[in-house]
Amino acid sequence: MRVPLGDRSYDLVFAPDFSGLQRAIAALGPGRIAVVCDTGSAAHLGSLEAEIGRHPVLVLPAGEATKTWEQGGEVLDWLIRLPLDRKAIVVALGGGMVGDLAGFCAAVALRGVRWVAVPTTLLAMVDSAVGGKTAVDHPAGKNLIGAFHQPALGWASAHTLSTLPEAERRSGLGEVVKTGLLAGEPLWGRVRHWDGDPAELFALAEACAAFKAEVVAEDEHDRGRRAHLNLGHTLGHAWERASGYALRHGEAVALGLVAETRIAVSLGLATEGLQLEIVEVLERHGLPVSPPPVSDSALLAALALDKKADGDTLVIPVLRAIGEVAICRLSPAEALSRARVGI
Repeated sequence: MRVPLGDRSYDLVFAPDFSGLQRAIAALGPGRIAVVCDTGSAAHLGSLEAEIGRHPVLVLPAGEATKTWEQGGEVLDWLIRLPLDRKAIVVALGGGMVGDLAGFCAAVALRGVRWVAVPTTLLAMVDSAVGGKTAVDHPAGKNLIGAFHQPALGWASAHTLSTLPEAERRSGLGEVVKTGLLAGEPLWGRVRHWDGDPAELFALAEACAAFKAEVVAEDEHDRGRRAHLNLGHTLGHAWERASGYALRHGEAVALGLVAETRIAVSLGLATEGLQLEIVEVLERHGLPVSPPPVSDSALLAALALDKKADGDTLVIPVLRAIGEVAICRLSPAEALSRARVGI
C-alpha cells in the first residue's frame, strides 16, 4: 500500500517473506545500510541478511526499558562511528520499541537520515510502522521525547508472525481491536469473529495498517482525525506507565478501551451494550479487561503528563458507537473517577 504524504510518501509492503526487500531498498537510491534490532527479533537476521546482504548490525536488549534517551545516545554513537552519511539507511528490524527508537535516531542523526521499518510483531505491523511517530521514553512518561520522521519504506513479512510468542501476539491484538472499533464495519466484523487463523491475522494486520495509513494521510501531524487513533491510549498509557511496563502495550490499550468506554457511558455518549460488546471481544482474544492494582497517585501522575493534554485537561477520544468517535475534555481526576464507574 502507499502512504500518500507528498514528498514523504512511502510504500508499506505486506509480503510472505523478505523476498524483494533488497530491490525495494535499492530503489531508494545508494547509501550505507545499518541494521538495528533487539534480542527478540535477532532470530530473523539470518533471513534478512540472506535477502539484503550483510551489513553492520546493532542488537539491543528487548523490552520497553530499552527505549530511553540514554540508549538512544548509544545507538547514535554507534551510527556516527560507523561512520554514516546523509545517504545512509537505518533498517529497524523488530517490534514497536525498535521502530520507535531506531526511527528517532534516524530523525536526529545528521539532522535526519532515511530509515526502513521492518516490523516483526503484530503490534508494529498494525501501528508503529505506519505514520512516522518516533520516540524514546522519559521517566515521567511514554514517548515524551520524539519526532515525526516518516520511513522511506515499510516491509511486513508474514513469516515473522509464525515465530511470535503468544504474549506478543495477544498484545498486538489490542491494537487490532482498537483499529476495528475505529474503522467500523466490515473490519470490525472480521476482528470480532477472528478464529485464530494465522493467514487471516496477517490479512487483518494489513487491513488495520491500511486504515491507519488513510488517517495519517489526512492528518500527518496529529492535529485532527489522527487523534482518534489515541482511542484506549490515554488511560492505557497511564496503566502501562504505572505498572512499570509490566503490562504490554496492547494489554494496556485493552484496559484503556474498557475504561474509556466507561467514561463515554457515564457521560451519556455510549450505551452499556457497547461496553459489553467490547469486553466480550477483548476477553475472547485473551486480553485483560480489569486493571491491575496500582495507586491512584501513580495513575494521576502519569495522566498529568499525557502528551496530548491541553494544559491541565485531558483530550480523550471515546466511542459513541462502533466506528463513531467523540472527544471528551476532562481533568485527570474526573477521567479516572468516571473510568472506574461500575468496577
